[in-house]
Amino acid sequence: MKIKVATLIASLLLSSNLFANEQKKDNTEEIIKIGREVSDELFKVMGGELKKQLADNNFSKAGHFCSMNAMSMTADVNKKYGSNATVKRVSLKNRNPQNRPADEIEITVLEVYEKLNAQKIELPEIVKKVDENRYKYFKPIKAGMDMCFKCHGDSKTLDKEAYSNIYKIYPEDKAINHKMGDVRGAFVIDIIKGAK
Repeated sequence: MKIKVATLIASLLLSSNLFANEQKKDNTEEIIKIGREVSDELFKVMGGELKKQLADNNFSKAGHFCSMNAMSMTADVNKKYGSNATVKRVSLKNRNPQNRPADEIEITVLEVYEKLNAQKIELPEIVKKVDENRYKYFKPIKAGMDMCFKCHGDSKTLDKEAYSNIYKIYPEDKAINHKMGDVRGAFVIDIIKGAK
């Protein structure tokens, strides 16, 4: 039910039919289950590694580690799930250009998340049927811990050394000036039903 409400809101906000007839009963629950499992796995892997890097409160070291290893950690999770599900993170305010949204569907979902968040509406998971056997599952990522702002905050909260190093790697970085509760982006899981 929550997904249907979000779909209706998305359509109204953006006057788009991208989500029309999306939430048919067929497969939606199974797609959500797979999407949650895969996104939770990536969150657990990345969060666990980040905690290890932050054990000594060295944000510069942690920021460098994240910049150098986030994509390979994502690739490792994708290997685990084979051709059934592929996970990535996307953002309108990306740090790594590889995390830009890939198509109109991804851009629209991110815009919807930002608009819902601005209105203090709980951000839902969204399922988009792409074709007969392929789906996209979206789960929002929000800035929710104080440590996030050492690398994603504003001039008051950024760790200067950490951000200086990040900026050398990503001079076109857009992933700053976030505040608690902001939408950072989304996990996108591309799910193919019946893949081996």
